[in-house]
Amino acid sequence: MSQKSQKLYPIIGTGIYILNDKAELLLMKRISPNGPGTWSPAGGHLEFGEAFDDCVRREAKEEWGIDVGNIRLLGLTNDIYQANKHSVTLHFACSITKGEPTITEPHNFTEIGWFKLNNLPSPLFHPVANFLQTEFDCFCGSGKKYKKCHRIAT
Repeated sequence: MSQKSQKLYPIIGTGIYILNDKAELLLMKRISPNGPGTWSPAGGHLEFGEAFDDCVRREAKEEWGIDVGNIRLLGLTNDIYQANKHSVTLHFACSITKGEPTITEPHNFTEIGWFKLNNLPSPLFHPVANFLQTEFDCFCGSGKKYKKCHRIAT
């Protein structure tokens, strides 16, 4: 099949959102080719045959060096980038069950930090920015929608 006639398909991505007891979200600054200079949670691509929860556990371990549990799907986004890149991103909340988050992939990330939900750094990674514009149940588990729960400007 020639390059011109090759069909392109979206990939399945994940975003892993962890909140601490101060209502702060864990994010890292990216230097990888996909979204350099933007802030994002850990995440990655779903591998063939992999269960969603297993993907979340694997990516949290690979990128933050932690074990996670209490995994719950918050929502999804349809993320279309420039240069023929398209992903469907599944956004998950979870909690740390073991370890302290650190940057375990210094070739992909330069900084790590906890940020108040109403004062996130910018710019945000494209799928994260898209997700935060949707109406989803808040990371904190209040049952309220994210923007209303933390008085986020729309």
